[in-house]
Amino acid sequence: MRVVNLFIALMVMLVLVGCNSTRDIMNSYEQNLVVGRYAAASEMSLKRAEKKDSSQLMWRLLAGNAEMLNNQPSQAIEQLDLAEDIFQANDAQSVFSRGMTNTKAMLNNDLSFDYNGLGQDRIFCCFYKGLEYTLMGNPAAARTEFNRAADHQENWLFDRRRDISAAAERLEKEAENIPADRRVEGQDTAKQTMDILTDESFREQIKSKCGYDPALSGNLDMISRSGYMNAYMSHFVGVFRWLNGDGGRGYLKDARDLCTTNLVVKEDLAAVESSIRPQNAVWIYVEDGLCAKREEWRLDLPTFLIPYANRYVLYAGMALPYLVSRDFGADGYYVGAERMPLEEIPELQDVDKLLKTEYDVYMSGALPREITRTLLKIGSQVALGIAIDNSHDDGTLVTLKLIQAGIAAWAASSTKADVRCWSSLPKVVKMHRIQRPADGKLVVVATNHGVQEELHLDIPEGNSIVWIRKTSRGATMVAKMVTFP
Repeated sequence: MRVVNLFIALMVMLVLVGCNSTRDIMNSYEQNLVVGRYAAASEMSLKRAEKKDSSQLMWRLLAGNAEMLNNQPSQAIEQLDLAEDIFQANDAQSVFSRGMTNTKAMLNNDLSFDYNGLGQDRIFCCFYKGLEYTLMGNPAAARTEFNRAADHQENWLFDRRRDISAAAERLEKEAENIPADRRVEGQDTAKQTMDILTDESFREQIKSKCGYDPALSGNLDMISRSGYMNAYMSHFVGVFRWLNGDGGRGYLKDARDLCTTNLVVKEDLAAVESSIRPQNAVWIYVEDGLCAKREEWRLDLPTFLIPYANRYVLYAGMALPYLVSRDFGADGYYVGAERMPLEEIPELQDVDKLLKTEYDVYMSGALPREITRTLLKIGSQVALGIAIDNSHDDGTLVTLKLIQAGIAAWAASSTKADVRCWSSLPKVVKMHRIQRPADGKLVVVATNHGVQEELHLDIPEGNSIVWIRKTSRGATMVAKMVTFP
């Protein structure tokens, strides 16, 4: 038994080494981002994207974001276009439905499948392309991308339901193909999964670590529009259309309904409904901090709920992702001018809130899926353990023990959480509108524990949009601007 345990431990170590390569690169990307080394962040993500593996989409999104910050709009759009190509290829069929010939893919872990992003990934991908086209002075291309972002936002619920259904169907089919001699007679994995999900101590453990309640969280029928509708995208597109003489009321109304605390949002809607044309107005959007990211958590399944488990099981671990909140880029942001008092820039969208909704929906499928996987792996070990107890032939006994050890080692090596995510999105987005001063000189101030960082802007005549990004307290503000004559 000691040899078996050492074998399993070795397999787990080998797997963790493989996992760390991706994690290490993601961590290095983040370290470059928070100190303002955007070219380096882009270079490492581009290098991984060119491998064109199952995580290519994530690397393209990360590269596109880094190129935006590196003030390389054409390269940013190129990478986001390549990401959109992958999204579109996945539209025809869910990633969980493809590659049915790849046996045991669903029984391994979610990393066996291509990274398909989340709803906000798709929305931000098109929105960022539209934003870059806007700042480059190409309103026609921007309008196309904004329309796509809005479509993806409207299709959010449909897309989530499709992936959850496809994943459940795939798991059921693969479970049916497990050989009879690797199953426990009468094992009802569906009932066992439900027993575990409803076990109070297990639920509390999940809630404590993941902030996810298996009984309440992630129910698509109970999610409000504010849980997945992006007020930032809606307001920006509304202002863009308004300033281009192309309506915008519907988008501004969505923004007003989604964000009830920012007075500018209400004022903008009232103005467009009154057919008022803004004059020398400046909208300032600030993307602050880095969004919550995913990390892996390993835990043991409560085997006391499973007959024979404690007696025969060599490995009963499972792995889940959990969200890690990251810091703001600044304590607050203010805008003003000479002989004008500073005005605070209020919040428009809590991006972490949107990503928490996405996480909860993902977990509503991933948690029962991971429990079922673990039960099936346990079942195979139990079935072989029973066969070992009933074997009286030394040769057969050794063979069965080796097979059982191999299955336990496979169970350990395939236990991984999918922690891939677009980790460079902002934590929150703030927005304010101010009248252009006569001399066109504005200052944006970011405060950090009493220390001020100032960004001085020269605003031309006309209506303008200023986009600012501050990834961390240690990174300086990146600013871009476009003026509508």
